[in-house]
Amino acid sequence: MTIEHNRKSHRLNLHPKIEEQPEDHPGKTIVPAHDRVENEINQEADVLKTKTAELERFLAMLRAVIECTADGLLVTDESGKILCHNQLYLDMRPLPPELMKTAHHQAIIQYCRALLKDPQQFESLTERIYATWPQASFDVLELNNGRVFERYTRVKFMEGQKAARVWSFRDITERSQAEAHTA
Repeated sequence: MTIEHNRKSHRLNLHPKIEEQPEDHPGKTIVPAHDRVENEINQEADVLKTKTAELERFLAMLRAVIECTADGLLVTDESGKILCHNQLYLDMRPLPPELMKTAHHQAIIQYCRALLKDPQQFESLTERIYATWPQASFDVLELNNGRVFERYTRVKFMEGQKAARVWSFRDITERSQAEAHTA
């Protein structure tokens, strides 16, 4: 039998049993206090597990809502860091996967310049949005391949502070072509 096995199977009792201790011994109050604290910790751990599960369900539901919207969505912070996006945003234009790994809107802006009829206007308006951080903005983007997107942005505040900008892109190509045919 090894020493390690002895340590595990035969714990030393350095303190006599509580019942054998005198009434005024500190162990009489420490052990019940320890049990009470351990019970409280276990209760708090259960509450934390429950709240974590609720939060995970809520986040899954929120992600599902973001994915089923009619718009391609991109959410950035004030510096242009990408906080999240939906799949439709990626599907609206051919963005290389490594581009999204940069997690910065500026890289996407530079890439998309080549896709647009008026890349200078797109870039200058986007720069102005980041520089002035207006409450909302709206413009129409015409792509070289004939597609037309509406771009609407809005600031999201949390606790009175600017937290993020939501960029919504809607493909209005069919509507734009129909309007052009009726005009």
